[in-house]
Amino acid sequence: MEFKNIGAIHNYPPYMKSINPINIFQKVPSAIFINFPFCKKICAFCAFNLDFNIYTEEMEERYVKALIKNMHLLNESGAFESVDIKSIYFGGGTPNLLSDESLTSIIDTLNLYINLSAAEQVCMEATTVSINKKRVELLRSLGFNRISMGLQSTDDYYLKMLKVQGNYSDFLTAYNTCMDNGINNVNVDMMYRLPGQEVYHWEKSLSEVISLGVPHISVYSLLLNKENILYNQVRNGIYPEQQSEYEEVKYKEVTNELLSDSLYLHNTIDEFGLVGYENVYNKYSWTGETIGIGAGATSVSRNYVYDSVSAIDEYISMLDNSEIPIKHGLKMTPYNKMIRHMTLFPYYLNIDKTGFTSEFGYPISAFFEKELYGLIQEGFIKELENQYYLTLKGEAYAPYVSRCFLDVEQKEAHERMKFFFDYN
Repeated sequence: MEFKNIGAIHNYPPYMKSINPINIFQKVPSAIFINFPFCKKICAFCAFNLDFNIYTEEMEERYVKALIKNMHLLNESGAFESVDIKSIYFGGGTPNLLSDESLTSIIDTLNLYINLSAAEQVCMEATTVSINKKRVELLRSLGFNRISMGLQSTDDYYLKMLKVQGNYSDFLTAYNTCMDNGINNVNVDMMYRLPGQEVYHWEKSLSEVISLGVPHISVYSLLLNKENILYNQVRNGIYPEQQSEYEEVKYKEVTNELLSDSLYLHNTIDEFGLVGYENVYNKYSWTGETIGIGAGATSVSRNYVYDSVSAIDEYISMLDNSEIPIKHGLKMTPYNKMIRHMTLFPYYLNIDKTGFTSEFGYPISAFFEKELYGLIQEGFIKELENQYYLTLKGEAYAPYVSRCFLDVEQKEAHERMKFFFDYN
């Protein structure tokens, strides 16, 4: 065979396309999640391990000091350099338990490193009994423009069952306090398929909240497992059983119809908002990056997904020693990112074909044709010209839809491992 000198290859790829330089250097629209994993008491449905995270003033002081150190270290590491923060979300736990001084200190520290006033939305999670006029006025002065409250039901019988702080009257007082004092972007969490609850009970409860004109409503199906108090109470006969999971479609149908008829937009699988009241955090945490701050907070940044350590004492101890409190994570390959995109798409109800191709360079069918076809045949999704979207059945069983794409990764990883060990 005759070889000819065709010259050295100095670059790849050997071709270029027209490109806008703004797309190269622009900052990524992103979100910050600040975790405050403490509550004064544990709700009966809570699936989080908060047994050792009961709020005390002493614990708040230690934790906030560590949280502020965490922000300083992240800034020194360049975490805030390439992001354009659109949303800051204070979650937990019950972050509204923070004292005025602690909350002000956290916001003052954030303002050192990001332009808080440029964020589209700054949200505080709160219980109905932790809201009063003085607190709403402080939140407004610090830049907060949204409050999210966990009501769960308008029926005090169920609130007592769920061990939620306060009653429906407390919620009405808190809601009106927000609306009367300048924070009119309020989310209310509601929960269905409660023990002994029939669909008509849920319809009545949801209708009462809608009638208030609440701008944003999040709805969740109660998940009972061994981690929550209510699971054992139902198992021991203290409360009746839940309706079957097969009733999930009926609950979804009633929910979607009631909210659609009242002009709520279906933004994510469990979120409905009037025009202009979308949860900005969820919008940017999927399409952009998320910087999680606080014990147990998850981040997606610079091709990595990682968690801060969840144990409070370890989190504080690492920061006392000027260590960034991160131990576990994964540097995502393009394939990891693709699987993540697909497993999360049911939460956002649909996936755009053109957007997928633009993001990953290949059409969605090149990787997931078999899975998408199967989901269509089973009635979980439908296909339009430029998107796939969840059917009502798909909404009711969204975890199954997500699992189909997660299983693709696990199956291929298994095959790669099998090949490696067989070969060797």
